[in-house]
Amino acid sequence: MDTVEKYQQQLLEQTRYIYYETPISEATEQAYLATPRHMFVRRYREWGTKEWHEVGAENLAEHVATLYTNKPLVLFGDDDNNIPSTISQPSFVLRMLDMLQLKLGDTVFELGAGSGWNAALMGHLVGSEGHVYSLEIIPEVAQMAAQTIETLESKNVHIIEADG
Repeated sequence: MDTVEKYQQQLLEQTRYIYYETPISEATEQAYLATPRHMFVRRYREWGTKEWHEVGAENLAEHVATLYTNKPLVLFGDDDNNIPSTISQPSFVLRMLDMLQLKLGDTVFELGAGSGWNAALMGHLVGSEGHVYSLEIIPEVAQMAAQTIETLESKNVHIIEADG
């Protein structure tokens, strides 16, 4: 098991522990395992810091522990009192997705694409017969999300730069 898989698995175990009374579904767990969070973060900062971190294949090992910590990360915005874009806390994302009870073939509209991770997770849950349309108002954030989705060849996920 490589380092990314180790951290991804640890985060899933934490999520299982947090929601032991109402477990996350197998479908949501599979979507999580098939959609690595680190693929959706090229640049981030942690809450309460001003230091931005660039993430790429060459330095992923330096950031993987932070990327798979059960907390949100800031993707855009320098002021902690007004953060326009984050990649949300993973356990919370998985719980919300589970509550949606998405099925193969569903069509989903999401307002606020952010990194595109949530849209990609939903795309996995609705399968190739379904569609996910995710709007993002911040042009730079929308472009990064769309590029990531394109790289992953998630043909049923559409990131749209627009004001919802």
